Amino acid sequence: ANLPRERVEYDLPEDQQACPCCSKPLHRIGEDVSEQLHVEVKVTVRQNVRFKYACRNCESYAERTPIILAPMPAQPLP
Repeated sequence: ANLPRERVEYDLPEDQQACPCCSKPLHRIGEDVSEQLHVEVKVTVRQNVRFKYACRNCESYAERTPIILAPMPAQPLP
């Protein structure tokens, strides 16, 4: 808990920030943060932050609102 954190952010490309149901723009609704021990010359904890998006139009008018999470590269350990 007391190790320094290095934040690495992963976001959706702009061309993927549209709702798959209605094609309206998505808005960020939060983020998904996971941590992994990252050892180099010094020890830190890397925070992998994946932004989450939703569609305001579907929130208001559709039965369900798709939530899209930015992808993250494969990790050495799950």
